Amino acid sequence: MTGPTLNTRISSAWTQIAALVASLAHLAGCAEGRFLPRIAPAVRIKALRLLRPAEALARRLIVTMARGLIDQARAALRPNPKEASGPARSHTSTRPAFKLFEPMASFSSILGTGHFPAARTGPGPRILDLSAPYPGPPAAPQPVARPPSLAARIDALARLCADPARLALRHARKIAAHDFRSLRLRRINPLRPGLPQGRYSRHTPDWLKDALSLFGAELRAGPSLYMPP
Repeated sequence: MTGPTLNTRISSAWTQIAALVASLAHLAGCAEGRFLPRIAPAVRIKALRLLRPAEALARRLIVTMARGLIDQARAALRPNPKEASGPARSHTSTRPAFKLFEPMASFSSILGTGHFPAARTGPGPRILDLSAPYPGPPAAPQPVARPPSLAARIDALARLCADPARLALRHARKIAAHDFRSLRLRRINPLRPGLPQGRYSRHTPDWLKDALSLFGAELRAGPSLYMPP
């Protein structure tokens, strides 16, 4: 696919995702920054059936855009990436960011061997001293007000649709700074093997299925970002 045609398809896909996210926000009751403490299970299932393929398409769009920015990222790469070019940025936002990396199945989940949490001891001493009052539990920290997980994912995808080029450039810089000769195993491909979620689901809109197929084929046909240059 040529450059102008690809850019037009990418822009059109982001517009369609933004419209879908707006409808999901209205469905889940999290529009205009307001979050419902609880939604019906049927509504949650319906929203997730649309949200998961939309997130899968957004990840493939980011990788496609990063592939076009990799030369720019390699040219702007500093000799020593550890040297900061300015003061460190402070991230004070409590709104979760979009998760670019798709979750991978672990060996424990495949084999059915889960990890059990270790037993926790209480705050008090093991040997009681009856000559002094027993120390009470420490004061619990005040929880930070965060939206529910479904609302947070919808909000993160909506903010990504507003400025996808920022995350694409960040991912391209991460790939450009990666040392492919290192023996340290580090995951750099955010897409997991296999078909994206919702690709053949009857609940996924036709335009979303076509976009997943189109950009999946585009990523397989073009040069891979995750091979040594």
